[in-house]
Amino acid sequence: MLQPLVICIVAVIGTTSSLVAKPRASGRDIDSAIDSLCEWSQLTRSGPPKSVQSLKSNEGVRWYRVVVPLRADGMRREYALSLRDDLTVATYMLKDWPYPAEYPEAGTVADTIKDKNLRSRLTAAADRANAHFDFARVQPPLIQRAGQSYVVTYRQMTKREQGAEEERRGVVILHPYVSFLVTSHGAVQGTWWGTVP
Repeated sequence: MLQPLVICIVAVIGTTSSLVAKPRASGRDIDSAIDSLCEWSQLTRSGPPKSVQSLKSNEGVRWYRVVVPLRADGMRREYALSLRDDLTVATYMLKDWPYPAEYPEAGTVADTIKDKNLRSRLTAAADRANAHFDFARVQPPLIQRAGQSYVVTYRQMTKREQGAEEERRGVVILHPYVSFLVTSHGAVQGTWWGTVP
């Protein structure tokens, strides 16, 4: 009689152990995620995180919002990072980037930079960052100036694909773009979808 009871308890413990919530990331884990970002973005660490928030989406999925000082081309600024539960970077951007007040042109999709060497350098930086994100790109980049940096924008789907997707979803996709904020030296300061960060 005792044996079935023991088997029952073991079965219950085995079942519930997979339901235990994943523990929050440690400071070392967050530091490792920031270091990974720095490797492919060419930003450099300039101090420990100022804040780390562990948040949950409406669906119960954990993610982290991290504010950390980083340097791009020697200039120290604070960056806001959104990390997925597996600590990969979902998005990041200068925390105080003055868009749109000072750079309204960055909210449009324009191609104003014609210098081939500069375009090549900026595109290489955006491609390096995109190797992490793996955003679809269906056209050559559109590049424009935004303050001291540049916005490198790719269309993520053809107009035909956009129309088919809008029909399938029953919604209008206004801005099927992904953009990277890149310095003239190739540091990628952030990325966003659509035409505004």
